[in-house]
Amino acid sequence: MPRVKKTSRRPLARQRLAGVTVTVQRTKKSGYEACVIMRRDGKRLRERYLHTIDEAEALAEKWCIETGNTGAQAAASFTDSHKRYLIDAESSLAKYGKTLKDALAFYLTHLQTTHSSKPIHEAVDALLLHRQRKGKSERYQYDLRLKLESLETRFPERMIGEITAAEVEAWLDSLTVAPVTYNNFRRVLHVLWAFALDKQWVRENVVSRIELKTVRAQRPGILTVAQARALLNASDPAILPYFAIALFGGVRDAELKRLDWRDVQFLTGYIRIDASVSKTGRERLVPITDNLKEWLHPVAKPRGPITPDNWRALIFKARKTAKIMDWPHDATRHSFGTYEMARTKDIGHVSEVMGNSPAICQRHYKAAVPFEQGDEYFAINPTTESNIVLLAGTAAA
Repeated sequence: MPRVKKTSRRPLARQRLAGVTVTVQRTKKSGYEACVIMRRDGKRLRERYLHTIDEAEALAEKWCIETGNTGAQAAASFTDSHKRYLIDAESSLAKYGKTLKDALAFYLTHLQTTHSSKPIHEAVDALLLHRQRKGKSERYQYDLRLKLESLETRFPERMIGEITAAEVEAWLDSLTVAPVTYNNFRRVLHVLWAFALDKQWVRENVVSRIELKTVRAQRPGILTVAQARALLNASDPAILPYFAIALFGGVRDAELKRLDWRDVQFLTGYIRIDASVSKTGRERLVPITDNLKEWLHPVAKPRGPITPDNWRALIFKARKTAKIMDWPHDATRHSFGTYEMARTKDIGHVSEVMGNSPAICQRHYKAAVPFEQGDEYFAINPTTESNIVLLAGTAAA
């Protein structure tokens, strides 16, 4: 092994071969005179301390021979086709400013993620269980399950870490649904991939790369003042509270079906939408307007559900009697938002009462009807034509 000119800092001997450097150096370690170190690209691969310099040089020579033999064997097995393949690969990667080392690191990461990934159905089940434990509403869980089951059908037995953004986008496009529905599906998928990313089942949230569809602003369908009056007058006393609270309180359909008479607090002047009842999981108070109080007082109960068990039949009967054949989606809630905005001209107030964001209220309800119609709507009171009768055993609070 070639010796190096002796200085206080230089090694006693050094040899380079097959990308490896083997050096012999003096050491101050007690009981030893020298050490042998093997490095590649500056990284220490092996190190041994020897009692004498002769022993160190002998070991260094042995390491060099072993390294040379290994290099010779590798060189012998490295054919011209291998060389051409490497040259082509390096050339292809160079166009993108990348090297074979970059490609190897990227692919190893991909393999590690795939190895630790989960089948799509297991990822979905895990997310649903997680949301259930978080206390999410039944309606939220149902919507989540419904949309994700469609995804499972499209990608059976696939690992979630293998599914690409292009595949997810192609599936969304195949649904051929309206932009709002498309965006709702995308939102649910984003939740799933974010959950999987947190669990390290995927390398990235691929749904983030899928753009939302543009939704054209449209005024929601509402009932006219005359239709709202006719609906209330045509309602059976059992379903009347449902319609009255929806029309003059803007409470959601799902919330009304969980609402109890104990939450209708006439003394405070508010209907309490508990967090367990609210769609958003946040408590809010809905003011009892003067006309709403008049509709509720005759049929009020101390306790019990607001919505009766046979609500479907009663709702259909009331709409048929009132001759409202065309029923817009969420007609009662949108009617409240529209007329309340016209009456109060206060986006913040309407947003708080309805449990919506100010942006949604502005987009849907601002300037939807003339201001004077707001006062007319909230002046709808019971008339002699109404079907309201005091039920046996009920009392106004």
